[in-house]
Amino acid sequence: MKNEIETVKELTGATDEQIKANDEGHCSRAYIVNDGEFVVKFPRFDFVNYEKEAKVLNHLNTLRLPINIQKVKHLAEDGRCIVLYGVKGTPLLEVNLTDKQRKVIAKQLANAMKQIHGVKFDILGESLDDEILNYEKCFKKTKEFFKKHLSQKEFEELEQLLVRLSKERRDLGEERVFCHGDIFEPNILIDSNGKAGLIDFGNAGLYDVAADFGIDDVMLGNLVLDYYGADEVLRKKVELKLDMCVFTSPHFGIIKYGEEKTAKKWIPFTRKIISKYS
Repeated sequence: MKNEIETVKELTGATDEQIKANDEGHCSRAYIVNDGEFVVKFPRFDFVNYEKEAKVLNHLNTLRLPINIQKVKHLAEDGRCIVLYGVKGTPLLEVNLTDKQRKVIAKQLANAMKQIHGVKFDILGESLDDEILNYEKCFKKTKEFFKKHLSQKEFEELEQLLVRLSKERRDLGEERVFCHGDIFEPNILIDSNGKAGLIDFGNAGLYDVAADFGIDDVMLGNLVLDYYGADEVLRKKVELKLDMCVFTSPHFGIIKYGEEKTAKKWIPFTRKIISKYS
């Protein structure tokens, strides 16, 4: 950590007081410099490399997107450190949007997604088979958690639901396009002029188009689908995606926040999903 701080100071000219560590990322340690003027990222794991993210951002910055995105200031020769010009703004979760603002933000996001989905990059993301396998793997890792917090009947229904929803998802097919890969509230910022910003393109690649529709705000999410021109198949895919996070999110929640906090958030949601499909 000390060496990272020194590297941040060297690459940005910042003082200790201007550097704030952000330990929220699953794969990266990030340092926010001067209230977001710069973001410096270092990998948590050996497999993490920022060359792809730099390539994606450099290309997207030529498209004149209707949203704010980061720009690359520096990429280490080995790809193991990246300095980005930050996107100013308040995280979407902390913004109380009016109906009018929600429509404006939704239109900005939908139009940006159309442009991003038209990019011809042959960068692997996640196939439909990968997606369903991930549901199965994460659920397997949290079986004891669910057994502890659900009744036996509820747990059995949840197991059956994974099989049922996986089949429904496969039956809807796959339309692979270039996606951001992680569009949800923490990665959406709103600036003082009401313009949306999108950060963290580290997972960008080829996914089913539904991968970019993961906003929890139902009203905003539906507006984005409307402005995007989504058909009924895409809307059903997105509905399943949001419901099936019950099989993945608790696993990452336990790692990040512990079992007690995860149970408080996800067990009521799990019961709601079980009830929805029963």
